[in-house]
Amino acid sequence: MPENDASPPPERQSPIDPADPRRLWFFLSYSRSSGPTNGRGESDRLVKQLFDDLNETVAELTTESELPRHAPAGFLDQEDLRSGAHWRDRLAFGLATCRVFVPLYALRYFDSPECGREWNAFTTRQLNDMAHGYSGREGIVPILWTPVEPGNLPEVVSSIQLAGPPFPASYSRYGVFGLLRMGGRFRADYRWTVHHLAERIVEVGRVARPAPGPLVPYDRFGSSFGLNGGTGEGRRVQLTVVAPPRTDCPPERSKVFYGGDPRDWKPYHPVSPHPIADHAGRVVQNLDYRPEIRDFSADSGALLADRPPQAPVVLLIDPWAAVNPPLADRLATLDSQRKGWIGAAVAWSETDQESRSAEDTLRRALNDVLSRRLEDCRRVSRAAANGLGTLEEFTTELPHVVALAVRRFFGSADSSMPLEPPGSRPRLGGPPPPTTGSLSIPPLDDPEESP
Repeated sequence: MPENDASPPPERQSPIDPADPRRLWFFLSYSRSSGPTNGRGESDRLVKQLFDDLNETVAELTTESELPRHAPAGFLDQEDLRSGAHWRDRLAFGLATCRVFVPLYALRYFDSPECGREWNAFTTRQLNDMAHGYSGREGIVPILWTPVEPGNLPEVVSSIQLAGPPFPASYSRYGVFGLLRMGGRFRADYRWTVHHLAERIVEVGRVARPAPGPLVPYDRFGSSFGLNGGTGEGRRVQLTVVAPPRTDCPPERSKVFYGGDPRDWKPYHPVSPHPIADHAGRVVQNLDYRPEIRDFSADSGALLADRPPQAPVVLLIDPWAAVNPPLADRLATLDSQRKGWIGAAVAWSETDQESRSAEDTLRRALNDVLSRRLEDCRRVSRAAANGLGTLEEFTTELPHVVALAVRRFFGSADSSMPLEPPGSRPRLGGPPPPTTGSLSIPPLDDPEESP
């Protein structure tokens, strides 16, 4: 294979047709109440009123070709919908297809793991667009449900601007919840606010339109709101690239996947033109952590040293590193140490013909030098241990490896990898389970479902 590949990246493939009329203009994400007994039943009723008004107004502002007649403009997840057999499918479909994500900002919203997962599910699509070389234009239109001070916003959302003029001052002071609850002279302000929010949703939806994502259960996503422990310096996550530079590739391996620095490794070339470390850093930032990207060749001494860890670590592993003697020796030494705060994820592109041709050799080599750590990784992601075949799979599964390393780092009682049963030497191989589970695309005509 030549070192330079001038062919254009292939067309992106998705299980969902971007022109499918079931694609939604917006997904309304909100913190659900736990019922009327805690006084928040009114909040859910008012959310439904806002959703209905937005749904109607967006429909009026779009064309027949943009939104077919009688098709819903938006999606709202409510408790009565959850009684149906296909609510998980509809929720996953809404997050995977919507043009615009509309979160209702409130203090409770940013305390909710469910809301953090919904945010992550949508923004993961944006990250994949950026990694594929397409624009990462914003597709998020936040709505102020109740007033939130900027200092109370998670870092991951702080760069997204809330709407200013032409919204009335009462919107900033009371939020939509206050405008709806007080009524009276605020009814006109509420109608004005809804109309301009709908205009903004349509404007953003016509421009941003992130590519549809895979149908993944939303509970497979971690929260983007930093709910897993650590603040400030404690929110660091070290991403360590285990790959050779271009100059150390074996003769049978094309140099087009590598650069002058190991951190330039691009395992999903030509589908993604960017180093995987940069993409992994954005994935970690989307979990409200602060990534530090390192090179295993330069940093292995610190990882192997007998001293307290400074941060959770995730190894981003090139299968060809296992047949590189210096890297393989260090990996084998690391595998003999029970440092549970060091996770691992193997990036193994399903379109990489060289790696597929050498699969038996590479898997044996990985098993020889890193089997214990990869077996530990299988606790949270079989795909990350066996090889992440696509960029989308990498984006979806990496957070589970990060979460395990973070839990081990902050929990001293669980900071070591478990001991293996005697005589068990785990083997690599075997297809990972599908990340989409049993989800299916919901039907256009959704009949009434029985609980």
